[in-house]
Amino acid sequence: MESRLSRRSWSQEEQAKAAQKQRKEDRKTIKQLKAEVRRKDKVLAETTSLLVLSKKLEALYGEDPDSGEDD
Repeated sequence: MESRLSRRSWSQEEQAKAAQKQRKEDRKTIKQLKAEVRRKDKVLAETTSLLVLSKKLEALYGEDPDSGEDD
């Protein structure tokens, strides 16, 4: 009977260690995903700024600045 208890206890320890390892991996994944979201947020903000500036130039000069036509 004692061996059953020790096996059960051992199994619970293994499960606890596995759960702890999984939590650690999950925290690492979450950290990486948050960093990726921050990076993409910055890129989106920069792209938006460039688009706004492009539209302002178009409004000022009445033409598409990317048209490439020199007058």
